[in-house]
Order: sequence, then structure tokens, then C-alpha cells
Amino acid sequence: MPAALADKGVAVPTVAPPSPPPEVAWGPRVDVPIERLGELTHRLVAERLPPGTPFGFNHDGKGHAWVVAGQGVDLAAEVHAVLAELSEQPGRD
Repeated sequence: MPAALADKGVAVPTVAPPSPPPEVAWGPRVDVPIERLGELTHRLVAERLPPGTPFGFNHDGKGHAWVVAGQGVDLAAEVHAVLAELSEQPGRD
């Protein structure tokens, strides 16, 4: 592709492209209440997980949500702890 662009007069880099990022070894997916997904993910990333921990979350649009982190993180325990903290706050269910 760079050669085809160069043939058309487009400036292209003369160095090799960067290596792709390493594959992440993901741990097990942990189901979470979708109504708590936003605050739960914030607390996990900001307060509970080590810096740089691979982390992801998603939902299916039908009320089912989950989080996932790199292997070696006891994500289920961290989720349980955050949900317990959230339920102890006044005005929370």
C-alpha cells in the first residue's frame, strides 16, 4: 500500500510501522447489574485495579452487563467489594 501511495505522489513514512500491541490474556467475564455498570467501572479502574490493568466492559442492550480484566486479577472479588460499598451508601438500594 505505501508503494501505491508513493506512486501517486503521497508522502509516506520511510520507517517500518509500529509492532501491533501484545495480545491480552483475559480473565473470566464477571456479570454485573447494568444499572451499576457506570459507577462500578469507574470505581474499579480509579480505585481498585492496579494501574495499567487491561480492563473492559460491555452490555447486550437487553439489561445484561459484564466486566473483564487481565488474567491474575480476582475481578469477581473486586466487583463484589465495590457492589457492597455502593449498597452501603445512603440513598442506594
